[in-house]
Amino acid sequence: MKNININQAAIWTCLIFMFMMASACSDSSPDPNPSDPGLGTVATCEPSMPLPYNMVLWHEGYSTHKTMSSGDLKTYLESLMDFVDPVGFNTVFITVPTFIQGDDSSVVAELKSFVDTLTVKGIGIGIQFGLSNGDSDSGWFDYTEVSSVVGDNDYILGLDSENYNYQGETIKAANTMDFINSIKQQITDAGGPMPTDIAVAGGAGYNSADGWASPLVNVFEYYSSPAGLNGVLSVNVNDPTTAFNQCIDSNFFKNPTAAGGGIQGGTAKGWPAFSFEQTGDNCLAGSFGKVNNTCGSFDILGGWELSCVMQFMTLFKEKYYTSSEKPTFVLYQSDYLPCDWLPNGCP
Repeated sequence: MKNININQAAIWTCLIFMFMMASACSDSSPDPNPSDPGLGTVATCEPSMPLPYNMVLWHEGYSTHKTMSSGDLKTYLESLMDFVDPVGFNTVFITVPTFIQGDDSSVVAELKSFVDTLTVKGIGIGIQFGLSNGDSDSGWFDYTEVSSVVGDNDYILGLDSENYNYQGETIKAANTMDFINSIKQQITDAGGPMPTDIAVAGGAGYNSADGWASPLVNVFEYYSSPAGLNGVLSVNVNDPTTAFNQCIDSNFFKNPTAAGGGIQGGTAKGWPAFSFEQTGDNCLAGSFGKVNNTCGSFDILGGWELSCVMQFMTLFKEKYYTSSEKPTFVLYQSDYLPCDWLPNGCP
C-alpha cells in the first residue's frame, strides 16, 4: 500500500506538469490567422516601396460646413496638410467654394494658404468645384473664388458627374466631352485660369465612339457598384489579399486597361478611385459637427489601416497594369479621413 501511494503521487505530479506545459505552449503559440479582424488582432501591411502608382486625394465638399467657421477651416486644413505631407500624395484636391459660414475673405485666405503650401511642397493642386448646375443650365456658374484661390498656379479641376447635367441630361460617357467643353467655355467667359486637366468622377467606361480626349481625366469609382462590392471591402478589414481575391472571383472590377472598353482611351486618362467611407462619425469632418452621413454613406475602407489600403491598391496595379506602367489611383475623400489615419488624431 505504501508503494502504491508513492506511485499515485508521482503520476499526479507528472500530469500536473504536463498540463502546465500544454497551457504555456498554447498561450505562446502564434495566431493562426493574424489578418482576421474577428480575432481581435491588427494586421501588419507593408505596401511596396517606392509605390508603383501615383496617388491623388479627392475632396468633395465639407459635410459639416453649416457648423464650421473660417477658424474651423484653418484647423481642418492644418490637419489635412499634416496627413498628406508624409504620405506622398502627388495631387491633393480641395473644394472651392466651401459654403462655410462667415467672412468669405477669411475663408478664401485659408484656402489660398493651403494651395500655396501644396505648391511649396511640390504637391499638385486639385480644385473640386463646389458649385453644381442641378436642373439648370444657366446662371449657376461663378468662378470668382476658384480664381482667387488658384492664382497663377497650375491645377486640375474636379467635377462629380452626379452633381451636373448637360442640356437637361445626366452626365454619361456619350456627352462627357460636350459637358467638359461647356465648362471650359464658361471658365473662359469668366476670365478664370484654365485647368491643365478636368477630372470627371463617376462610373463611365470608355467607348471610342464617344470621342474622349484631353483634358478629360475619367475618375472611375471602384466602390458602391456592383452590389456586394462594398460588403466585401468592409468585411475583410486589413486583409487586402482576401478582399482583392474575392472581388476578382465575383467579377466586381472593370478592367481599367481593357482595349476599347476600359476606363481610358484616346488622349483621355483614366484614374481608378477607391473610397474610405464609413457610416460612423470618427473622421475629420466629425470633429466639426454631426450630420447625416458625416463620414460617408456606406462602410467601405474606412475601418482599414492606410497601409493595408495601399497594399490593396498595389494588388490592383499588379493585376491590371504592366510593370513599366505607373497608374494614378484616387482616394475618396478627405472629409472622411479616419481619425486613426491622422498623425495627431482628429482635432
